[in-house]
Amino acid sequence: MKSNNTGIRDFLRFKQLKNADYKGTVLNWYRRLAIFLLVAILMGAVSYGITVTTFLFNKSWAIPVIMSKSDPHVAQLAAQVFQARQNYDKMKSELGIAKKAHKLLQIQRDALREIIARYEQALNAEKVTTQKYSGKLQALSVEKIVINAKNEKLVANTLPTTANIDKSLRAGLITTTTANQMRATALGLEASLVDGNLAAAALLNQIGQLNRGVHSLAGGNTSPEAIQSIAQVNILRQQLNETELKLLELDSDVKTKTKDTAELGAMLTSLKASPYYMTAYGAKTVNRFAFVPYENEDSARIGAPVFSCKLEIILCSQVGTIKTVTTEEERLQHPLYNTLVRGVLVELDLGENQAAKDKVLFVGSRPFVII
Repeated sequence: MKSNNTGIRDFLRFKQLKNADYKGTVLNWYRRLAIFLLVAILMGAVSYGITVTTFLFNKSWAIPVIMSKSDPHVAQLAAQVFQARQNYDKMKSELGIAKKAHKLLQIQRDALREIIARYEQALNAEKVTTQKYSGKLQALSVEKIVINAKNEKLVANTLPTTANIDKSLRAGLITTTTANQMRATALGLEASLVDGNLAAAALLNQIGQLNRGVHSLAGGNTSPEAIQSIAQVNILRQQLNETELKLLELDSDVKTKTKDTAELGAMLTSLKASPYYMTAYGAKTVNRFAFVPYENEDSARIGAPVFSCKLEIILCSQVGTIKTVTTEEERLQHPLYNTLVRGVLVELDLGENQAAKDKVLFVGSRPFVII
C-alpha cells in the first residue's frame, strides 16, 4: 500500500515537471514572437520615417502616368483640336477670299481714280479748246456777216432784175439765150447770198452751242451735252466712294480675320506641346509620362536619367530618360499624403516599359547615391 502511494506521488511530480517545461517552452516562443513583432514594427516605423523624410527632402521623385488614346482627357482634347482645325481652315479660307476681294477692290478703285482724273482732264481740255474755238468762230462770224452784207449790196447794184431782162429781150437788145443766162446768173448769185446767210446763221448757232458748253462746264446749266458729261463724272465719283467704303470695311475685316487666324494658329501650335495632344496624335497607342511637382522641376531636364527602385527608394536602376518637358500645369495626388500637388508632365523614353507601373520614379538622380 505504501509503495502504491509512492508511485502515485512520483507520477504526479513527473506530470508537474512536464507541465512546467511545456509552459516554459510556450512562454519562450511568445517572447520571441513579441520581440520579432516589435522589431518588425520598429523597422516598419523606421522605414516609413525614412520614406517620409525622403519625400520631404528629396527633389527628384515623380509619379509615373500611363496615357492612352482612349483616355477621356485625350479624347476630349482631340475633339476640341478637330473643331479648332476646322475653324482654322475655314478662317484661312475666308481670309484668303477677303484678301482677294480687297485686292480687286483696290484695282477697281485705282481704275476709277484714273478714269475720273482722265475724264476731268479731258473736260478741262475741252473747255479750254472750246473757248479758243468759240473765239475764233466769233471772229469768223463777224467777218462772214460783213462779207454777206457787201455781197448783198454788190448784187443789188450790179445784177439786173428780171423785169429789166424781159424788157431788154422785148426790145431786141439781147437774145433769148443771153436772157436765160442772165436769169441763171442772177439766181445763182441770189442762191449764193442765201447760202452765205445760212452759213452765217449756222456759225452763230455753233458759237452759241460752244458758249453754252463752256458755261455748263464752268458750273452753269445751259448745255445738256456738257451736263451729261458732268453727270457721268459724278456717277464715277459715286462708284469710287462706294468702292473706298467697301475697302475700309474689308480692311477692318481682313485685320480682324488675320488676328483671329493668327491667334487660333498659335493656340494649335501651343497644343502640340500638350501631353494629351502627343498621345492623341502621336504614333504610339500608349504614351508614358511622369508627373513632376514644381518643387522637383529643376531635376526634370530633357535627357535626364529616370530611375526605378525595387523597394520604392532603394535598389534603384536607370530605366530610361526624359524625352520632352511640357509646360501645361497638372494636379495629382501625393504618393504618401492625401493632398493634391501641382506640377507638370514629362514624356519618358523608357527601356523598361514596366517601370511606368511603379508607384514612384526618380528623375535626374537616385534618392540615395549609393543604393
